[in-house]
Amino acid sequence: MIKELTEKLIRDTFAKTGIDTKYYPQYEAEVKRRYASLQKDDPDYEDTPEDESNAICSLELTDEYIAIYVEEIEKGHCPQWSDVYAKNSVLGESEYWIARLAYDAVGEVDKGKELEIHAQSINEDSVFIERYRYLFKEGDCDAREMAEDYCHAYHQCIEEGKSEVYSRAYAEMVNEGYYEEFCEIHAEAYELAIKHGMNEDDAYMFGYFCTELADRNLLLRLNEFSRKYKEDWQRDFYLHLILDDYEKVNKTRMTDSQIADVKKELYR
Repeated sequence: MIKELTEKLIRDTFAKTGIDTKYYPQYEAEVKRRYASLQKDDPDYEDTPEDESNAICSLELTDEYIAIYVEEIEKGHCPQWSDVYAKNSVLGESEYWIARLAYDAVGEVDKGKELEIHAQSINEDSVFIERYRYLFKEGDCDAREMAEDYCHAYHQCIEEGKSEVYSRAYAEMVNEGYYEEFCEIHAEAYELAIKHGMNEDDAYMFGYFCTELADRNLLLRLNEFSRKYKEDWQRDFYLHLILDDYEKVNKTRMTDSQIADVKKELYR
């Protein structure tokens, strides 16, 4: 026998959720919306089992919806965010797309505030929140995972006594998928460039260029570097990279004669 959706059934089912009655109007409206949609797409028939009826399905889905809706409201989100977030959570969308749909649904004035609340609900660390917001706005589906990686790398550097500038540059490369050695090269180069008055974009490119050449063989790319960067501090840094790399590979330091040959090429 078909189970009909009545006001009493809605109220009795809501009561079982234990949720504050101030949310009943939202619950009732959502149940009726879902029921109307189900009836339109696949109406009940006389022989539809009661536990498979659209009334029961609507109530079960709305139980899930209202729990999530209330959770989002209590985090501080507005009703519009909470409604869209809850509806798409019930549909089984991925975490990023649930938040993206909710973010897109709110007005421009409220987007920043809603995203801040959402990021903070995941991780209260200010470094995480800043990075997550950036990645989210960039449309990165892996925003949460990448922000967590960035945050971990940043704090690890800080604990090791690295500067704020170095730590952020290092974490940036972690997000770009570089190996630890290349993250270190980039961060060291970036920090040095900032200290010598380069703006952030140029400092990033300096670090990026050094990292790319390290990946392709520092000694073989020596002339390529010297054509692009001509300041003594830049060439000193590149020499430092060459010497470090040589020692790691050969387990011995470069001879004075070899160093003189490298300098002759690098500083000409």
